[in-house]
Amino acid sequence: MDGTTSDALPNTLRLLSISSSAENRMNLNDLPTDVIRNIMRMVETETMEGMRLISHRWNDTLPENLKKRQLNSTLPRLISFDWTVFPQRNAELHIQLQQKDVTFFGVDWPFSREKVQRPSRDVVRLFRCARKIEGRVARLLSRCSRIEYLTLKMDIVNGNALKIVRDAMKHLQVDDLTMSGLQRMDKESANMILEIVRNNKNTLKWLTLEAEGCSLIEENFYIVKPILAEASTLIPRVSFVVRDPNPRYDLADWTRILGNLEMRNSEMEFFDGHTFFDGYNCAI
Repeated sequence: MDGTTSDALPNTLRLLSISSSAENRMNLNDLPTDVIRNIMRMVETETMEGMRLISHRWNDTLPENLKKRQLNSTLPRLISFDWTVFPQRNAELHIQLQQKDVTFFGVDWPFSREKVQRPSRDVVRLFRCARKIEGRVARLLSRCSRIEYLTLKMDIVNGNALKIVRDAMKHLQVDDLTMSGLQRMDKESANMILEIVRNNKNTLKWLTLEAEGCSLIEENFYIVKPILAEASTLIPRVSFVVRDPNPRYDLADWTRILGNLEMRNSEMEFFDGHTFFDGYNCAI
């Protein structure tokens, strides 16, 4: 690329947002999508990463062929992202992020505003229809470079949540991934979890699967077993948690189940509301 052209582009972008009169002022967000794409194709990688921070629209407009370069290192990070789908099929998003990034992510939800400004901010919003926010979640995940704690609280067999997370984690760094509220597991869901685990760009330090009731073990044992076995060889820490207020097994049964799961350097926890079983399998 001609160095003169490359040097001139940042100056051109600055001029687009400056005007001598308020009525003629142009905002970068007002540019047509095709113009934004053409500008991005003309600049160097470092400049393009900066352009993604102009607004979420500029980030979403990044051409598909350029997205493959994994240009996400300068995007903001999220401290935590909790995505809950309730049995009534409504949903809730609970996000913790830096105060300065609220506008960029478009989550300045009215009832989450606080009078006291803090470095970090918690935002929560309830949605009537879980299906309708799947696109919103995908866009939010595409706008960040890293999430420290990512939690899915739902029946992952229903909906596209697991697929959205799997696709996002092809570029997104996640330190701690928790899937809770699990009641069943089919082969398609198991395969998507394994794809997440096998991703060679995986930065996962801790994977937790939390089952609601013993049915996941009773009905889907041979689907869950290979996930836990393989994950425990690729991720530093793997936990399998079972919550059941009416258990049909005693501690001896859970010890035997833990051994059959063939988890390496990992743990299994069981809660029945009265007792707590904490089993460790450190097989080498």
